[in-house]
Amino acid sequence: MMNGKQKQNIVESAISWGICIVSLFLGVGLMIPFVTGNISFQEHFEIVVVSVVLLADSLIFFPPFECRNLWKYMAIGLTLAVFYGLF
Repeated sequence: MMNGKQKQNIVESAISWGICIVSLFLGVGLMIPFVTGNISFQEHFEIVVVSVVLLADSLIFFPPFECRNLWKYMAIGLTLAVFYGLF
């Protein structure tokens, strides 16, 4: 039987893996047109910023790195600030 702490760790790990996978997928997906040369960096610099922030989020939320919650909250805040500033 699991106690409350073990359940909390499982939930936190599942959320971290979910955020890591989604942000990695979106970050890489947004960088593909730049890597293939279909879009130039100068014309769509906002997309580059968003993709770099999402890739950084995927590193911070990667569970084996065991980043502190402060870093995770800062990453979420930075991501929200970037999206708010762009849109």
